[in-house]
Amino acid sequence: MAEKVYGICENKCRMEVIPKSVLKQTTIGTTWTGGSAPYTQTISISDVTADDVVEIALQKDVSSAQVEAYNALVLQDGGQANGSITLRAFGVINTVNIPIQVIVRREL
Repeated sequence: MAEKVYGICENKCRMEVIPKSVLKQTTIGTTWTGGSAPYTQTISISDVTADDVVEIALQKDVSSAQVEAYNALVLQDGGQANGSITLRAFGVINTVNIPIQVIVRREL
């Protein structure tokens, strides 16, 4: 009788490689929910799960008006779900689209 060896596939093995982090580019639009602060905006981000750590930052090629609008938002994390993140704004809502990069981290 053959001895079983654990950790080695006897038939077919399937190994899924999940990247430690993913960089996505998207936009904070000008449409917010709420009549007063905090306003909320949900942004679709493929690859994000409810358990990932998510960071946002401005893209490198933004105008001074976009930087000012981003800073005026006074953003806070509004949570996330599979496929989306939610932003909360406590400041002045933007009237220009703001290009951001979203870093989705899975290694933490």
